[in-house]
Amino acid sequence: DALLAASLGLTAWFVRRQFRIATPLLNLRAFQYAQFRYSVMILSAASFLFLGLELLMPMYTQQVLLLTGTATGLILMPASIAQAVAAPLFGRLLDKKGGRFVVLPASCLMVGALAILWAFLRTDTQTVVLSAMFALMAISASAAITGETHGLNALPKHLNAHGAAIITTLNPIAGAVGAAFFVGTTQIGEKLSSTATPQQAMLDGIHLAMGSALLLGGLMVFFATKLRAHSAA
Repeated sequence: DALLAASLGLTAWFVRRQFRIATPLLNLRAFQYAQFRYSVMILSAASFLFLGLELLMPMYTQQVLLLTGTATGLILMPASIAQAVAAPLFGRLLDKKGGRFVVLPASCLMVGALAILWAFLRTDTQTVVLSAMFALMAISASAAITGETHGLNALPKHLNAHGAAIITTLNPIAGAVGAAFFVGTTQIGEKLSSTATPQQAMLDGIHLAMGSALLLGGLMVFFATKLRAHSAA
């Protein structure tokens, strides 16, 4: 608790100082541009949801479905392949159609895939369904992340480097917080569960974590509706 309070205090001091000095290390005035602000929120939410779920899935497959580590890797592997193939395609699509055309459907798909996982995860879920839904999450996250270009295009040239630094800083933080949230909420759900078996208790915890994360997913979709088709500064 003391470490968290100290971290928050140092962060608040850093933000306040950046607005006061003539040449800030990280110019947070980039957040005054709405399209950049919305893009950062969407990117952070996508990192939070996908990286958190990426950590949660092996826990589910090994502790609820009782599969091996090798089987877990094979279930998650299609998501990595799909993401690698789709990323450059989404980049070209964003250049032609603009950020809203790519990011809004991606946000809806990502939340939809999370909702399907939340509704259909059981102690006997088919691995094909699990792999397909996680691959859809990966593709959607890849599309949502292209919103970085949309956000940076909304900034004047003198703020571009600062905008890129802000995104580079916040994305790993959002992913780490997402991982901590999913694991922590799952543990709370396990303790609150009244079921007899460890597998069902873990499943109850996972359902609680995913259900809570859907609230953030709703905000992600809301911010995506605020994006314009193009965002040239």
